[in-house]
Amino acid sequence: MKPFVFYEGPPTANGKPGLHHVLSRSIKDFACRLQTMKGRLVDRKAGWDTHGLPVEIAAEKKLGFEGKEAIEKYGIAKFNAVCRESVFEYLKDWEAMTRRTGYWVDFSSAYVTCSNEYVESLWAILADFHRRGLFYKGPKIVPYCPRCETPLSSHEVGQGFKDVQDPSVFVRFRGLAADGAELPESFLVWTTTPWTLPSNVALAVHPDVDYVKVRLSEGDGKTEVLWLAEARLSALKAKPDAVAVLERVKGSTLVGRRYRRLIDLYDVADTPLSFTVRPATFVTTEDGSGIVHLAPAYGEDDASIRRRDRLPTLHPVDGRGRFVAGPRASLVAGKFVKDADKDVLRHLKEQGLLFRHETLVHSYPHCWRCDTPLLYYARESWYLATTRFRDRMVEFNDQVTWHPPATGSGRFGEWLKNNVDWAISRDRYWGTPLPIWVCDGCARQEAVGSIAELTSKAGRLPAPLDLHRPYVDELTWACATAGCAGTLHRTPEVADVWFDSGSMPFAQWHAPFENQARVDREVPADFIAEAVDQTRGWFYVLLAVSTMYADKAPFRTVVCNDMILDGKGKKMSKSKGNVVEPMGLVARHGADVVRWHVLVARPVWQTMKFDEADLVDVRNRFFGTLASTYSFFALYANADGFTSKDADALASKRPKAVFDRWLLSRLHRLVSDVSDDVQGYDTCRAGRHLVEFVTEDLSNWYVRRNRRRFWKGALTDDKREAYATLRTVLLTVCRLTAPIAPFLVDTIHRALLLGSGASGAAASVHLANWPRAKDFAGDDDLEAEMAFVRTVVSLGHAARNKAGVKVRTPIAEVRVSRPGTPASDAGERAFFDELIRDELNTKRVSDGGVVTGARKASLNKKVAAPRLGAMTGPVTLALASLRSADVADLERRLLAATRRDPDATIEFPVAGTSVPLGADDFV
Repeated sequence: MKPFVFYEGPPTANGKPGLHHVLSRSIKDFACRLQTMKGRLVDRKAGWDTHGLPVEIAAEKKLGFEGKEAIEKYGIAKFNAVCRESVFEYLKDWEAMTRRTGYWVDFSSAYVTCSNEYVESLWAILADFHRRGLFYKGPKIVPYCPRCETPLSSHEVGQGFKDVQDPSVFVRFRGLAADGAELPESFLVWTTTPWTLPSNVALAVHPDVDYVKVRLSEGDGKTEVLWLAEARLSALKAKPDAVAVLERVKGSTLVGRRYRRLIDLYDVADTPLSFTVRPATFVTTEDGSGIVHLAPAYGEDDASIRRRDRLPTLHPVDGRGRFVAGPRASLVAGKFVKDADKDVLRHLKEQGLLFRHETLVHSYPHCWRCDTPLLYYARESWYLATTRFRDRMVEFNDQVTWHPPATGSGRFGEWLKNNVDWAISRDRYWGTPLPIWVCDGCARQEAVGSIAELTSKAGRLPAPLDLHRPYVDELTWACATAGCAGTLHRTPEVADVWFDSGSMPFAQWHAPFENQARVDREVPADFIAEAVDQTRGWFYVLLAVSTMYADKAPFRTVVCNDMILDGKGKKMSKSKGNVVEPMGLVARHGADVVRWHVLVARPVWQTMKFDEADLVDVRNRFFGTLASTYSFFALYANADGFTSKDADALASKRPKAVFDRWLLSRLHRLVSDVSDDVQGYDTCRAGRHLVEFVTEDLSNWYVRRNRRRFWKGALTDDKREAYATLRTVLLTVCRLTAPIAPFLVDTIHRALLLGSGASGAAASVHLANWPRAKDFAGDDDLEAEMAFVRTVVSLGHAARNKAGVKVRTPIAEVRVSRPGTPASDAGERAFFDELIRDELNTKRVSDGGVVTGARKASLNKKVAAPRLGAMTGPVTLALASLRSADVADLERRLLAATRRDPDATIEFPVAGTSVPLGADDFV
């Protein structure tokens, strides 16, 4: 059988594991254990992510540093040594959590992203990209973290959005005549980044939008004249009679008009089109004033107009996000740009240029590691040309099975369709050095793809070899370009840490230098799983690297779990103090209980509010019931001398007792249902099927009703069949449960197999075969009759409660009317009647015949109305008008649909359409 290929998304061990790590590791372990039980070989190679900002920030905190200046003063070599030491600071915690929660993974062969072998593989991939023209350097507007002093990639930006309050301001740009004289009119401009106004060099309007010049009258008799888009007159927040339209033109008419520079703090080159109105189709009238201010150093749209119209660029902000000094810049010099907003606005107000100042709450990108608001800077960065592979990545993604599907087609699929080139370089220290050497004479570039190639170019390498900064920075060689006397130096940047993890299908095996045949076999993976925030992280970079490098999809199936929230619905974080420490939970409740809860409480792709009190219910209801049922079996089987050999002798025989045949039929259905559930990685539905079976069918009905068979008398054939049935069911439940909760069921499974020849490790549930439904006889009619009996018993107890008659008080008669044909076998009919008689403590059960009277159906409006909305009334009337036979047919359809899936629905025709209705929608 073909192996099951699993990729481990590498965690970083420089921080302690949390409950969300238990969730993601439990999903992975569930899938791997399941496939092992299905007979497939699963290589569970572990991995550790060891580079990047997470590690650097931790090292900075340890050293008490703030910013790159302190790092470089301390020394890159010493700083990277601290980073390397901190990488596995909490390794023991991770390994302890992993072992204690039963994540079956091989640490002995784990890949480590900072090893020379791993880095060499990354160099091979990057060198391949460079030689194919896919790895280039160029100036672009990039998201930039002023705290970490490095640009980020677009997929990193997607992980750090937060709702923040920012200024929302309208300012007046004074119009100028052709001779430079100030006109009595202004262009009204809206911005949420006042700090960019000192860098303004032009305004933009949409050439096809209608703009109006209006006279705005204020209450004190003052007036002013303003230009704005006609569709944005509401931005004036004025009464209609206070606004008079003086002129209406297309935006193209305003193009070329001049205005006075808003705030003159820094010198800027003067070009023919500086401080004029420019045409731009990206301008919208959805918000603001329909007129946009352009600061080409801080926006890609702005930069595109700069390139087209040869506008100047003014960038008076340093790498830490602070305004630089200048002879006229005392207003903002040395201040962080966001802090300078208030100073800029105060100045504009004093100059009469501030029209209105409000506060806007909106989603703004922050650094995914240090939580600093990002700025958009004009910078040179190294890029991977992912846009050339956009269609191919979309094609591969369409072949992937996503759980849930909406993530693959929506969040991830839409992201791919809007893909931009990957800004892969980072101006940092502890990371994979970019393997590009550039000549300081002719700018020749050479990509190095291996240690051997580096040796051939640079000569003898230092020992011990370390492919990190600053050691590789010191390796240089003479330029090979004819007539050039320059020297090639490595470009100082390191790679985006996501490139490390996204290249793991190849680098974990040190390909292409060795194990290439294995990589060819194991790409794509059959299964990967991580949290939803990895859609623009690990999931994306896996796809990007594999598509560009190997022209392959990197994975076939993805399970994307959502977040665990605290009891108040807030995301867990260290800063909020609401993170749950997993080892404490395991110590108090057991690993099985914790795993079961995170995998079964809700579908893993939905958010979960965590409440520790829920673990007590899990422990008592499912695991407590399963353990007590096994204890019951073991106690009486040992007392009677019933052995595994006795059970094996009866394994192929059909039991005679109705209860035994019913329980095995229910087991047949359970195996079928759970097998279907786990095939779709729906641990929630699988777990709920198991809970219902163990607590209701097995314990509360079969064991409770059959105690006397186990208690009394000698070891008869009937008692042997009861023991064999219960043992078979327990073994099968253990196997169905094992991938979700591995510990208790393994103990029970081993105990049940004692003396069967499968002793020791061979008796482990995790080495057993996954159960097959066909191995157990299903009997739909028998199940339906037993379900009817249980319904009668439930209704009978409800009637007793309503009448105030306790169960210990006998009643004379229970008359049962069936909605269909009763059991044909007289013996079975007597058995079922005796069940009802005994459960309801009645002297006689009489036949009320098949139901022929009027049957009615009514809508459970409390449940159904929120979903049905305006259809609630028509559905209610349609149900009320049904004939008795129609209601019976509706009941049969609903029973058939929900027998396999309690949440299933049927289509109910109404008002020329149909609506889905489930069991809970009826009273």
